[in-house]
Amino acid sequence: ATFFKAFNVFDYGICHLKDMFSELVEQSAFVFEELKDEMHNTKDVRISVFKRYQSQEEVMRTRGFAKEVVELLRHAPDLAISFNKFIPAYHQHFGRQCRVGSYGMTKLIELFEAIPDTVEVCDIGEERMVQLTRDKMIWVIGEQVERVVKSSRGRSIPLAELEQEYLKTFGHSLPMARVGADSLECMVQVLQSWVRLANGKEGPQVVTVDRGFIRTLANNVRRLLVEQETGAMNYEDFVTIMAARFGCQVEMEMLVRDLSYLVEVRAGVIHLTPLQLCARDIEIVLGDVGRLPVAELENQFEA
Repeated sequence: ATFFKAFNVFDYGICHLKDMFSELVEQSAFVFEELKDEMHNTKDVRISVFKRYQSQEEVMRTRGFAKEVVELLRHAPDLAISFNKFIPAYHQHFGRQCRVGSYGMTKLIELFEAIPDTVEVCDIGEERMVQLTRDKMIWVIGEQVERVVKSSRGRSIPLAELEQEYLKTFGHSLPMARVGADSLECMVQVLQSWVRLANGKEGPQVVTVDRGFIRTLANNVRRLLVEQETGAMNYEDFVTIMAARFGCQVEMEMLVRDLSYLVEVRAGVIHLTPLQLCARDIEIVLGDVGRLPVAELENQFEA
């Protein structure tokens, strides 16, 4: 089904499939497991790709590598780079070699596959490209546009001049197509956690968002929801308690627009996201001591 033709091992001048795998240069990349019946007789063989598990130190290095990838690609015009040029570009930017073995990998593609929330490898035309995921793209572009607006004289920029000012600052065009925005208005909407539109005397202006207020709001929203056994509350009760306890008027638009990483709104009920619920449970496991050896966390969590 994959190659639209029947597979015949004899076409390769070999009689047995296992012999074919033994001829491969990277034969260690495959694992053969005999499948036995109830009488312990071999009835088949399972072929799987070998996967080496990373040590805790290698996992931590991989997380650091993910941050380095973001740092490297944020300077690329389309937040992407040719797969073949990544290693030399990494060397030039950080002044050191990218050694995949340090992360417990044998190939660069395996290292990228270990950070799927940060980067993806895809074919664009005839070229293989490494690019940031859409969420990471939005984060990087949001920070860049916020920087452009903050550096302007009145800490605001006419919407019509946003592209020109961005080009002047970063040396390349605003990558709207990369995040699926077909207009400047749409682009600002995508970047609503960093910038917003405001009415000005000469038309719409791009202004920055008060990040301090959003951080305070997020902390208070999380504090209230983690106290609920299910991590969820009816929207009307939630709004009432937020106003009485924290003196904050919360609107549905604010939750959806600014706190989508923290909460989900479903059928009139505010829920902590699954990741936040997991974090709440880990905090309970840590208890009053507030710390626990990493090696013990999984067992303590299950208990």
